Amino acid sequence: MGRRTTSRIANRILILCLCVILSQFPGFPGDRSGRDLSDMNRDGQVNGEDVALFQERFVSADLGEGTFSWCGWLEENGAAAQHSPYARLFDFIYEINNCEDWVEPADLTVVHAILYPTRIALGPSGEIYMTDNKVGSIFVLDPSESLSDPVAEYKLGFRPLCIAVDEEGSLYVGNADSGSVEKFTQSGTLVQVFGSGEIRMPSDAVLDREGNLYVADSRSNLVWVFRPTGQLLRTIRSGDMKFPSSVAIDYIGSGNGGTTSELYVADKDHYLVKVYDLAGNYLREFGGFPIKSGMMGTNWDWEGRFVSMADLTMEPTGNLLVLDNYMLNIQELNSLSGAFIRATGEAGSGLGQMKLPIDMLILPSGELLVADAGNRCLVLVEVLP
Repeated sequence: MGRRTTSRIANRILILCLCVILSQFPGFPGDRSGRDLSDMNRDGQVNGEDVALFQERFVSADLGEGTFSWCGWLEENGAAAQHSPYARLFDFIYEINNCEDWVEPADLTVVHAILYPTRIALGPSGEIYMTDNKVGSIFVLDPSESLSDPVAEYKLGFRPLCIAVDEEGSLYVGNADSGSVEKFTQSGTLVQVFGSGEIRMPSDAVLDREGNLYVADSRSNLVWVFRPTGQLLRTIRSGDMKFPSSVAIDYIGSGNGGTTSELYVADKDHYLVKVYDLAGNYLREFGGFPIKSGMMGTNWDWEGRFVSMADLTMEPTGNLLVLDNYMLNIQELNSLSGAFIRATGEAGSGLGQMKLPIDMLILPSGELLVADAGNRCLVLVEVLP
């Protein structure tokens, strides 16, 4: 064999080797076979390890703390030419992230003024979330700053009622239009719907320690209980409820290191606080409508009694706070017997005064705040001892 022939064969071998080596890299122009490179670790399957490798190589620059979404990234970048060899990997990411339900995260810029403060909840970092039923938004307020100037706004396409916030910062919001409670991430992405078309008026909501959601439905006259996964766990309706307006959960030490849990329901039209265990078993009730007393019936005995209960909240000492938006006060009661302890609040627009209170919230600092629709703001009623 001649020297020229040998050289020609050697060159062909060298070119072939280079092609094999270079074809292992994504985007190599000589790979015209349409080969899918999704199995990045070459273990014969496409799984989470391949997602991690892809993320490390292509996505790390796009990561933002608390804001990154694979669904959003695929929406913006999935069709790019350099990513075409990763179709199977993208299908895997799309499926495990339920991207078919993905919605563009909300713009949280504040554009509306507060009109009707409705329900309030405390976030995991101390922020306050407040629904506004007339504006159709959730406002976020910083308790260290002005209680009338929101720092963010979730602009919803419905009239929100109740709100609850879990330890991860997810928002559970009552949708008065569709008859449901909708779960959103902190970035404003809708991720789950509870009781769609079944809940007639989701007035108030609370989460227990297992993540179960309790929803007071004022028109259906019951409390819905949903698992964290969205399935209905039970309904609570014993005791002939009529317009349940609020729910609260208390955890009581049992004396042997454990705790028992009780659900408090404001039965507004019966003027009673009704107490259940979390399985829905009726335990006791207290309250009633104020009664006349004294000579010629000129006095009203209202202590421990209610006219229009708007909210129930457990005080850190274990006592129960009851907000009455007719009497414009907050009563502190013994949570076991309903015995009256004291009352605070009065009518007006000044410090500690209210016009149309709907909800209340105790901050870690001990400040007792009220969502006052009449004054169109959060009102500081007092600082608890």
